[in-house]
Amino acid sequence: MHDYRSISHALTSTLPYSEHENAQVIGNDLSPIQPKWVPSNCQFEIDDFESDWMYKAPFDYIHARELSGCIGNIDKLFRQVFDHTSSGGYFELQAVSAHFLSDDDTAEKAVTAQEWMKNIREGGRKFGKPLDDACEWKQKLEDIGFADVTETLLKVSERTVYRCGNLTRHGIQVPLGTWPKDARMKEIGKFGFVGELQAIEAYTPALFTRVLG
Repeated sequence: MHDYRSISHALTSTLPYSEHENAQVIGNDLSPIQPKWVPSNCQFEIDDFESDWMYKAPFDYIHARELSGCIGNIDKLFRQVFDHTSSGGYFELQAVSAHFLSDDDTAEKAVTAQEWMKNIREGGRKFGKPLDDACEWKQKLEDIGFADVTETLLKVSERTVYRCGNLTRHGIQVPLGTWPKDARMKEIGKFGFVGELQAIEAYTPALFTRVLG
C-alpha cells in the first residue's frame, strides 16, 4: 500500500494513480473544482496546504506543481513535506519560470509583454508570494534535510538563460504562438500561447489592482 499526496491542481491527481490500484491518493485544493469522476483510490480535500498538516501517517510520494506565486512561507511548506514523507519516499516539484526569453534577444522587442511580466514578478514579491523563486528551492530542500535532491533543467539553447538572485539558470524554450517552423515546436507554441492567455487573465487583475495599485 502506497500513500500519495498531490498539492497541485486537482485534475492532475487522477492521471497517474488510476494505473496503481493499490495506492491511496489524496488531492488537495483550495476550491471545490474537482472532477465528478475519479478513481476509487483517489479522494480530494478542500484545504489550505500552507496550514499545519495533521496527517498521522507519512506519504511515499508527494507531488506539487505550479506553486510559484502561491506560497507565503516556502520554508514552512518544505519542512512539513519533509516531516510527512516516509523514509525512502519522494517529493517532486514542477515549476515554470516567470520570464520571457529568446535565443536571439528578440523577446526584448516585445516591450509590452516584458513590462507585464516584470510587473507580475514585482507584484508577487510585494504580495509576499514570489513567482520567480523556484531556482532557490533545491538549496532549501537540501538545507531542510532532503537527500539526493535533483534539479532537472531542460534546455533547448545554452543562450536561453535568466537570473535568479545571484544564480544563473538555463531553461527549456517554450514558444508562444505558431511561428516555429518545426512541427513539434509549432504544436507546443499553440498550446503555450493559450496557456499564457489564461495566465494573464488569472494573475493580472488581483496583482495589478490590489497589490500594485
